[in-house]
Amino acid sequence: MKKLFILIFLVTFFTFLSAQDISVWQNIRNSAYTADSELYLRCETIDFPGIETGVYFWETDSWNYYPMETLQGLTQQVQVNADPAQPARFRFKSVHDTLVALMPKSVLEDASPLPLTEHSLVASDPIDEVPVNLDLTEQYFAYSENKFYVVLKNNGGGFPTDSGGIVPSDFYFYSAGLVNPEAEDSVAYALSYQQILTYTPGLYKFDPTEQSLEAIQRIGNIEYQIDGDYLFMSCDIQDLVDDEDFGEWPNSYNTLLFTSLTNTVSIDGDYLTSDICKPGILNFEEYTVEPTENTVPQIYDISSYIENNTTFVSLLYTDEQQNFPLISHSYLPESPENYYEFLPVFPDYSQPVEFITAIPETNWQQLYITFSDNGQDMVEEVYDLTSNQQNNLPATVALSNYPNPFNPQTTISFNLPSQTTVAKLKIYNTRGQLVKKCDLAAGQTSFTWQGKDTNGKKVASGTYFYALQLDDDVLIRKMLLMK
Repeated sequence: MKKLFILIFLVTFFTFLSAQDISVWQNIRNSAYTADSELYLRCETIDFPGIETGVYFWETDSWNYYPMETLQGLTQQVQVNADPAQPARFRFKSVHDTLVALMPKSVLEDASPLPLTEHSLVASDPIDEVPVNLDLTEQYFAYSENKFYVVLKNNGGGFPTDSGGIVPSDFYFYSAGLVNPEAEDSVAYALSYQQILTYTPGLYKFDPTEQSLEAIQRIGNIEYQIDGDYLFMSCDIQDLVDDEDFGEWPNSYNTLLFTSLTNTVSIDGDYLTSDICKPGILNFEEYTVEPTENTVPQIYDISSYIENNTTFVSLLYTDEQQNFPLISHSYLPESPENYYEFLPVFPDYSQPVEFITAIPETNWQQLYITFSDNGQDMVEEVYDLTSNQQNNLPATVALSNYPNPFNPQTTISFNLPSQTTVAKLKIYNTRGQLVKKCDLAAGQTSFTWQGKDTNGKKVASGTYFYALQLDDDVLIRKMLLMK
């Protein structure tokens, strides 16, 4: 069993290390309802090549799946038709070859066993060359206020606990492992079904650093039932919370790590992991859009500056319902067919969001700007370049980075005017969080960023923004770290 539980810990903890710096679904946000009762959701996903993300949307009496599409970069979008008078409930799921991230189903009433339809399919597993009863093909999860529920499906043969005979040569274990990523010690827990000596079906705690069966400690009971190729198990959450090593629950991530396994213990004491399912990151939340009366957003503080024959126009956008805009474009009256899209710097709509666009010319007078959070109620402004005071950055100020995209480092180049009294360079991620800050010295012309935060830890792949502050003026650029 030792190898089994070390494997639980290593797989799940490695998964957590990959996810702790960046939530799986960043900046989940929604638009207002359109005239056709369409609702749009967006988020940024974890930077894993080949990852597929979608949402389960509660419609009438069932959860229906909608895949998300890539809008740009790591930004994903999905559109559903919903009733604006009812809460719109969503659960997110992302699937990769090596892991699954999921908001599992929650239930209001406990049952034993909980019907399979009330569980979320976490992952399917391919058929392996092991005995059919030890070959897991599906794993499920659900939760209530008081209980965790799991279901394991195997490739047939039921769930015998030994190889048979008067003196069995092998004993079989069927386990669903849980790890609290914020626990202080390296501890794994499992709902486990087996019959060997004193190890009967129950809720167990395992210390993967120990090398003996004495390290396996029962902390509670489970309810279980076998129905053909399905093994239903459930435990009381309180039994986990009461254990001193489990850690705080709910934790700050509202997340547990989960995987299912089978193993064989021979009569000679040899331990063999027979099968292990794809590990999962379980996020115990839903995203809900509550019915509300929509008000139009506001745009204000429009300003501009000119650099390298390009006019950069920025503005602030705020929305009382925290909706993102479906329309955020502008055009010059002399060429109305050419739209210049305003893009958000940091898409956190719980606060005013800065939008920026670049117009590849400087000889113009007026810019027509249109924003809308529902595609029908428009907020329109006309920005007059000649009558508005521009951001008076000296024409000699330039800001760029090379290479871009980059890996593992990039050099940010700039020139500081001699009259500048305050010069700072700040780097942000797409969530608006400050990653790195540098006070610039007089005469400094560059800064090499090695893709590390202020603590010297390597940051995840993705889009980053760097802002050059010169006294009261700010220049912002975008760069892409690709690993």
